[in-house]
Amino acid sequence: MNRFFWLAVVVVVVVGCSPKPVEKAVTPEEAAERAGLRREQYSGEAKGEQKIQSADGTTTELLKVDDLGQYGVKLYPGATAKEGDAFQKTDSRSVVVFYSLTTSDPAANVVKFYEKELKAKASSSATMGTIISGDLLDGKTAVVTVIDEGDSGSRAEVQVYSGRGQ
Repeated sequence: MNRFFWLAVVVVVVVGCSPKPVEKAVTPEEAAERAGLRREQYSGEAKGEQKIQSADGTTTELLKVDDLGQYGVKLYPGATAKEGDAFQKTDSRSVVVFYSLTTSDPAANVVKFYEKELKAKASSSATMGTIISGDLLDGKTAVVTVIDEGDSGSRAEVQVYSGRGQ
């Protein structure tokens, strides 16, 4: 009986010392308070833009996916981009835009489209996919990597490079 008493004591202590569940829905003010911020150290007036600047001046910024074609490479017809998968990296020498497109079409169709678009021949890599690289009319350079996703279609990883001042 002595064993059961001590087992019960251990269970009560463990249950009593466990942390309280944290409420999921938290206002910005509550989150700031929990983080130890004073009211003047944060704003509830966020604009939804996400841009990070490092100490060396390099910035990385999430882009909206509603008009990725504006960066110089036509989007494969019917392809879609997922919000949060497009960004721009800017440093003192260059600006590079990255985004991913998905389509239910086979990789061979996507490769043909970008070969025509970039006026360049594709190069296959067993580990990375098929790469097409070419110059754009505005002095930028584009690299498109097409990845075969099997029965679900294919993915195109697009990079558009331009030197600063272009």
